[in-house]
Amino acid sequence: MRKAVFILGALMASTPALAKKGGKGVAEKKAGVRVKVSQDLFGRQQDWSIFDGEESDPVYTDTLTFLNGGGRLEATKLIGDGLEVGGMLGYTYIDQKTDEDGIAAGQGYNIGVTGAYNFKLGQSTKGFVQPMAGYTRSGMTPEGGDEDARKGIWFGGAVGARIRLFERVTFDPQLEFQQYNLTREVDGSDVEDLELRQRNMGLRWGITVML
Repeated sequence: MRKAVFILGALMASTPALAKKGGKGVAEKKAGVRVKVSQDLFGRQQDWSIFDGEESDPVYTDTLTFLNGGGRLEATKLIGDGLEVGGMLGYTYIDQKTDEDGIAAGQGYNIGVTGAYNFKLGQSTKGFVQPMAGYTRSGMTPEGGDEDARKGIWFGGAVGARIRLFERVTFDPQLEFQQYNLTREVDGSDVEDLELRQRNMGLRWGITVML
């Protein structure tokens, strides 16, 4: 079972008072940075490989998690006209049983760049479209064995809503898609003639604080 280390879980505790007097939309006009923590909720994963030029049949996996995978931190700078640019970092701890009833432990991370275009949907709700791309690496090491890792580039996008909870805080549900183009690495050496592909699509939820 994967167990995520949810980055900056105490973010809300260190944030200034959430509610202040002022008109709607004042917080976003005054603030210059959006900080967001988010988590996978439900997803469908498709995996396949290309070995020596031949593609395998895809394998599908459906996952339902709650505070148990895909934790991510984002920080973006508002640059005007509903646009923002920034970066993101995700980290996951992996603890999984192997076929030999042993334990394989490991970790993975995603680092990337992102942006967003925000548009008004209602009095206290905004929609957003968010492109993203970056680099990923994850690896697992069975007891007494060598690390088996995946690494490569990824890209994707999301569409969602920002629902205002307080003047500087929103709840952000979103539908997200990502594709990973990966290579396999065993004990520090690349496996030749093998390419790995992975596509993820699912629901994600997050909390945003405007600073």
